[in-house]
Amino acid sequence: MDKAKLAHKAKELVNQQRVGVLCTAVDGLPYGSPLAFVAGDRLEWIAFASFRGTRKHQALTRNAEAAFVIDNRSEGDFDPSSSQALIATGVVAEVSDQSEDRQLKGQLRRRCPNLEGFLISPRTIVFRFEVRSLIFVEGIEGGVELPMEDLGADLPAVDQSE
Repeated sequence: MDKAKLAHKAKELVNQQRVGVLCTAVDGLPYGSPLAFVAGDRLEWIAFASFRGTRKHQALTRNAEAAFVIDNRSEGDFDPSSSQALIATGVVAEVSDQSEDRQLKGQLRRRCPNLEGFLISPRTIVFRFEVRSLIFVEGIEGGVELPMEDLGADLPAVDQSE
């Protein structure tokens, strides 16, 4: 399958899923954090929120390099031959601009309304994950790296609504 079709499938996967896993490491020990997220239309960034002082916040303070995994697993029967995963690698930074912080919290709130109380807490901070590379895995075959230019404007936008 060509990379443009895979890029389209990757965007569809992001639209269908509300939760991904942030993968970090502290002192050489890996750690995974399931998180609600929103993403840029070209998948060039992923944003999520966390309370200040959590293990993930501490991990990102020590090492901003991370991975973010979005997949189509669900409870119940799992068929590896129809599985899909998007693995993003990049650098994470706390959002310091108040306007961007409000905008991203609004997107998170629209996508996951049950996060309202969490998002209004003064302890909540928003992070922006700048994507450097994307790998799309389908079925039990190996993954395919998606060049960022293949995620252009001609593909459907990422849906941030519920």
